[in-house]
Amino acid sequence: MASLMLVAIIAQKGSDAWWYMRVEDLLPDKYRGKASEYEKGTDTMDVWFDSGKAPYSSVVTHGFVLDEKGSKMSKSLGNVVDPRNVIEGGQNQKEAPGYGADILRLWVSSVDYTGDVMIGPQILRQMSDIYRKLRGTLRYLLGNLHDWKVENAVSYHELPMIDQHALFQLENVVKNIREGYESYQFFKIFQMHLL
Repeated sequence: MASLMLVAIIAQKGSDAWWYMRVEDLLPDKYRGKASEYEKGTDTMDVWFDSGKAPYSSVVTHGFVLDEKGSKMSKSLGNVVDPRNVIEGGQNQKEAPGYGADILRLWVSSVDYTGDVMIGPQILRQMSDIYRKLRGTLRYLLGNLHDWKVENAVSYHELPMIDQHALFQLENVVKNIREGYESYQFFKIFQMHLL
């Protein structure tokens, strides 16, 4: 019965309802008022472990998302970072500019989610600067390839030694990136190649 209620909530309000709705609003009436405190998070994993099997073949968990000062986010403290505001901007665009989804994705890929992570205006500005530099570099590199044709390719053994070395280094980069993705350690990819 409780699962049907959650299905209805998700169908009506979207899958992110779990994050923005209060726990009390997610609970069926018969469960309300029976405990002093409900918390979404690590207690969910306790249920999986106690049952003897996880509901998925692999589970990736993360720490809490904290504000820039390392404090737990709270509506009453006014330090909550709303992903929609990060993407689109807040009511005051000068104080809370929209950075777009790519900046939020870059931040997610940059943090070691296995522990608590921090986010806030200064961190987002830093991510925006990193993104702008990365994008400029990639535009420059792609601009140099605009008239390249495959029939002009030079075989590996005919390349100058410095180019062969660059390709060898690229092979190592690709290997490290694959290992990072396969082990869900996206932050290592970011740290190896963007810092």
